[in-house]
Amino acid sequence: MRFYCDVLGFKISLSGDADWAMLELAGTTLSLIKVGSDPKRSTSAPVIGTHPSHLGIVAADRKAVDEIYARIGKDLTPPKIHRDQSYGFYLRDPDDNSLEVIFIPEPATGCC
Repeated sequence: MRFYCDVLGFKISLSGDADWAMLELAGTTLSLIKVGSDPKRSTSAPVIGTHPSHLGIVAADRKAVDEIYARIGKDLTPPKIHRDQSYGFYLRDPDDNSLEVIFIPEPATGCC
């Protein structure tokens, strides 16, 4: 997170548990999510979970997420509310890239 904030100039827009944060810069939102152990380290730290690498497509609101899901989602897991109160679902494009259609709410006042 230091690299993205200190070097690239992103600002924290949301953060929660120690393993994730959402950063913003010039209209771009970046979610950083810690996943398991660092493969470059020689220690055998336990894997604490998994999260798919993916691109997020930000929708205007929950209704927009639901409308997109209604068009393409018959074989997909339905949208859900995430721990940061975002709302979305995952899919794959025709080239097998992993995508998430997501609505990200404004942070509550007093946050961060």
